[in-house]
Amino acid sequence: MMTHKLRILDRSGHTTVRWSTDLQETVDAANRRFNELLAGGYTAFVMTDTTHGEITTTFNPDADTVMVPRMVGG
Repeated sequence: MMTHKLRILDRSGHTTVRWSTDLQETVDAANRRFNELLAGGYTAFVMTDTTHGEITTTFNPDADTVMVPRMVGG
């Protein structure tokens, strides 16, 4: 069983959505949350190793992902 994480950075610090590739309902829930965040202006990074990621607009159930809110200047 492979478990992956969607880390969501926000004002409270971060939250984590976990799913197992063996449980389709958890994959579907993570995919929905991913798309909600993208629609809300978040940027998604698929982690390529422990310190690097690549921007993506597509949910990958086989990869850990970090979601970062839109940067706002001030």
